[in-house]
Amino acid sequence: FGRGSLIGYGPPLKRRGSPRVRISPAWCRVPALRNVFGASLEVSPAAPCSLWGEFQRSRAMGGAIVFPSENTRREEAPVSALSAGMTRDEAFALLAEHNKDPFHIEHGETVEQTMRYFAREYDPENEEFWGIVGLLHDLDWEEHDDEPEKHTLYAAPLIEAAGGTPELIRAIQSHTSDFNPDLPKPELQMEKILFATEELTGLIGAAIVMRPSKSIMDFNVKSLKKKYKDKRFAAGVSREVIASGAEMLGWELDELFARTIEAMQSFAPDRDTFAAAE
Repeated sequence: FGRGSLIGYGPPLKRRGSPRVRISPAWCRVPALRNVFGASLEVSPAAPCSLWGEFQRSRAMGGAIVFPSENTRREEAPVSALSAGMTRDEAFALLAEHNKDPFHIEHGETVEQTMRYFAREYDPENEEFWGIVGLLHDLDWEEHDDEPEKHTLYAAPLIEAAGGTPELIRAIQSHTSDFNPDLPKPELQMEKILFATEELTGLIGAAIVMRPSKSIMDFNVKSLKKKYKDKRFAAGVSREVIASGAEMLGWELDELFARTIEAMQSFAPDRDTFAAAE
């Protein structure tokens, strides 16, 4: 394929039921698509898909073109503007104050960029808020990793003292509701995506460093599924949390995997220079 390709061929995906296919108006102008899908073609004026984005996702899932369906592209009611109460620079300074291990800083930045990627699709008005939630989600982990049930409880007063808002604290604490049932459960799309992807980005990162290329640019769902199923690999990553997050979002695991890989590819340091090994 190239960027100009409209459709390609690959192994068919097995899906439950036969959801109507929803595509953006730009796709609907392609006669070949109407010939293929006929009456099952449903135009979504607000569908946030792009030709290149869908191609990238389909390539990650093994070559088949994946069209957004009712289950995968549910539109939610607009969320009002959210305030974190601090700038991104202030949030990073807070993270660096309580985390000295470069790995923890890098993890915060990875989740930040992953959240920003999804915010641009679901809630662009609040991209900065989504990003700061991702950046600070593990603020207290390095100092209190021996008390997982209290994870984010220690963070709350630190964030508040730095000017953070109650909605920022709530969003961050929602991703540890599996450790502590007294904490708020994910409700907003932002909170569900944080819950679903936070551990998954760690699993992907661990898998990438084992690859000859050391790059996510040639990583795909098939490779990720092998690591996911091997419970000995990155044993500290909770497969149950990842599966629960996918269920919250109404996504199949393969879709969560593909979309998270795509998100991480969007900000990979070698995304513009990567060259696959011969």
